[in-house]
Amino acid sequence: MFSNESFQLDFHSELLENLVPKDHAYRKLLKLVDFESLAKGIKSIYSSNSGKKAYPVESALKMLVLQQAENHSDREMERFLKENVCAKYFCGFRLTEHKKTKYNFRYIYLH
Repeated sequence: MFSNESFQLDFHSELLENLVPKDHAYRKLLKLVDFESLAKGIKSIYSSNSGKKAYPVESALKMLVLQQAENHSDREMERFLKENVCAKYFCGFRLTEHKKTKYNFRYIYLH
């Protein structure tokens, strides 16, 4: 039997999958770029043991790519991720997930 949480995650994942157009630029970018391989080089310098819990390295890297591509400040990026379904999909977040980005971006740069 499925747990309620498992059902909700499946439902939200499927809903998010259906909300993002099949030909969206972020989907194309996910197919072109192997973010997992890129993140391997960062993992050795990325600390998740000190301070606030950090994002998964792949998600943080994707957020930085979007921030640069869309020319957003940290605060603009936070709002963009909160409001943009395609951005959530690209970064690997759930539909209802809202994360603060400002401090985590600084954490990535400074540590």
